[in-house]
Amino acid sequence: MSVKARNISYLLQKYSTKQPGERWTKEHETMNRKEYRLNKKIMKARTFGSQMYMTKNQIERVIDIIKEIDDLQKLHRKLSDHDLIYIICYFIKQQDHHDFKFKSNSFCKTFNHINETSFRKVLCNIPKYYYTY
Repeated sequence: MSVKARNISYLLQKYSTKQPGERWTKEHETMNRKEYRLNKKIMKARTFGSQMYMTKNQIERVIDIIKEIDDLQKLHRKLSDHDLIYIICYFIKQQDHHDFKFKSNSFCKTFNHINETSFRKVLCNIPKYYYTY
């Protein structure tokens, strides 16, 4: 055994990434792009959660929904991911606090461009793709 004992998780992480001299394939590029987009959505969810005064547990539930629904455009094709993440945050907040109203929070007033029918359609589509027990 060497003097420097390496942690197995460190070695797994090290060799899962591209090493110097290793060929960079299309699969690596596609996988990195998907991970980048997912991390971007997760960061946006954390930002919205803190602005809507959500608990850590609620934010984790939002992140679970985002991970479960790989393509958020399944919920509504015409809305952006930004808007869909906001509606998912609202969905979780509404489940825990039934008196939380749409556009009542000062942060929610920045989403005036989302009409009521699109909003309701997404709220109805979330349980189709993500089941909460």
